[in-house]
Amino acid sequence: MDENEVSEWFAEYLRAFEALGRGEATADTVSPFYAVPLTVTTDDGVVAIDRRDEVEAWIGGQAAGLAEVGYHHTETLEGGFTVVNASTALHRATFSRQRADGSEIARMGVTYLITCDAGRFGLSTLAVHSPVG
Repeated sequence: MDENEVSEWFAEYLRAFEALGRGEATADTVSPFYAVPLTVTTDDGVVAIDRRDEVEAWIGGQAAGLAEVGYHHTETLEGGFTVVNASTALHRATFSRQRADGSEIARMGVTYLITCDAGRFGLSTLAVHSPVG
């Protein structure tokens, strides 16, 4: 796995997620960025999603929540990629979710486990945590 390649792929994912949050895309257009199974961990617990339609439902719920608070885009405040092996990379970052006027909705840290299977990248695990730094 090449760090530049995975970084470019993640930037494409982030643009797709932003479009989803603004209502310009649908969950089924963003779900291919996620691997199945998908694991999401937060302070509230662990969610294991093992079907594509469930991934799309989870993404749709995320989008609905973002629309309610006027989400427009995400700024990456800090972060980096670590290539673990030929099929795995980690991305740990601090993000600021923002409205169109630049006001912050929320700041969060996320560590992503990104896998590559048969030449396709996918977000396999999202671990939400306190911002980095």
